[in-house]
Amino acid sequence: MSLCKLMYHEYAFGPARLTWDGLAVPHTAAEAIASLEENHARLCAALDGLNDSDLLEMRLTNWGERWPPGAFSRR
Repeated sequence: MSLCKLMYHEYAFGPARLTWDGLAVPHTAAEAIASLEENHARLCAALDGLNDSDLLEMRLTNWGERWPPGAFSRR
């Protein structure tokens, strides 16, 4: 889940350059938790900066489709 959050942020809000092959996978439980917390915070910060109409704007996904950020927003 952590790396999915990272990839969604990269493509919806960043330069859209990362690939799955280029990601560092956590190897311990502590690394996995830290990665999840970091990537969740990064994505939440980007989403929190959007207004209601921004949540409807279509943005790129790493699989090439465009989805609205509201589909990934916190409920």
